[in-house]
Amino acid sequence: MSALYACSMCFKKYSFEELSPGQQLCKDCRNSYPIVKCIYCRIEFQQQSKDSPNTICRKCVSNVKHYGKPSACMYCNIIAAFIGFKCQRCNNAELKFGPPLTCEQCKQKCAFDRKDEDKKMEGKLLCWLCTLSYKRALVKSKKHDSERRALTKMVTPPQEAEPPFPFPFDLPIPSFLTNHKLPQRPDVTKMDLSAPTPAPTPTTAPATSSLPPPMPAALTRSSDGAPPSKKMRAHSSTRLDTIVDPNSSEHLVAMTALKEQIAILERKLAEKEALVLKKDVIINELKAQNFSAETATRAKLDTLSKEMDEKSTFLSSKLKQLLNDKAEAIKICEERKKQGHVEQPRGRAGKRVSPNYNTLWK
Repeated sequence: MSALYACSMCFKKYSFEELSPGQQLCKDCRNSYPIVKCIYCRIEFQQQSKDSPNTICRKCVSNVKHYGKPSACMYCNIIAAFIGFKCQRCNNAELKFGPPLTCEQCKQKCAFDRKDEDKKMEGKLLCWLCTLSYKRALVKSKKHDSERRALTKMVTPPQEAEPPFPFPFDLPIPSFLTNHKLPQRPDVTKMDLSAPTPAPTPTTAPATSSLPPPMPAALTRSSDGAPPSKKMRAHSSTRLDTIVDPNSSEHLVAMTALKEQIAILERKLAEKEALVLKKDVIINELKAQNFSAETATRAKLDTLSKEMDEKSTFLSSKLKQLLNDKAEAIKICEERKKQGHVEQPRGRAGKRVSPNYNTLWK
């Protein structure tokens, strides 16, 4: 089994041939996400989202963040000069191939001679933009030519086969162009039984050897009074019956064996279908049990969370009340301390509470 690779957009597994060579995208992602041109470097790239109107490639986005908006290149006039007055493509080409030359298509001084005739388009020195447009036009022309050929093949009827060499109508066609290897068999129905049979030639001897021998002219009628033509037909029919018998035992045995095999396969197919249906029922039951268990656990979690919220609110209110009572008690004790006498504090039910002197005299 061949290895599978993930699409860089939807992360589904595909074979390596089904992914695009550039960005490793599957067919669905290539169709759903359009290919647009970057407004700065004029390179084609695949959009990352359907709704985003962004037509700037990732490299130009990072360059804009670092260096700001670019200016026009002094050679190719593309708005991609982030550093200085030359774009990165022209700068690298100038360092590698020397100063630019005049493009034969757009007449701008932005083409670089790579000293290789294979890189030129039909021997013309073109710049980068003109090379891209030329390649795009070539692809479109090839596509239109293939469609036109397919349409012409569908419209035009197939022509009859003609001889390899044309001959005039008044001249006979030579024998080497005709199928001379076919044996010339005589027509049995048109044979004259009263005429003497000619001696077979060497070319027709193997062909006529399979035919029954002709009857002599003296035997015009047989012993039972039937004419010889009827006798010959009866003889030929018996020969055909002996050669091909549709009701022979071998045919019947083969047919019964095939019927038994078909019945066995149908039985196996019915068993497999019943097993599949049974497994479908089990799967549906398990799904229903899983769904009911999930709903029960969710309801239980909801009730527990509600109870915990209620308990936490009750405890927080009780704690707040106790803190208020404590603050009131401390305030009362301080007032009595200032007055010079301390009475035993009473509880809520009127009972006397033993004072804690450690807390009072601090």
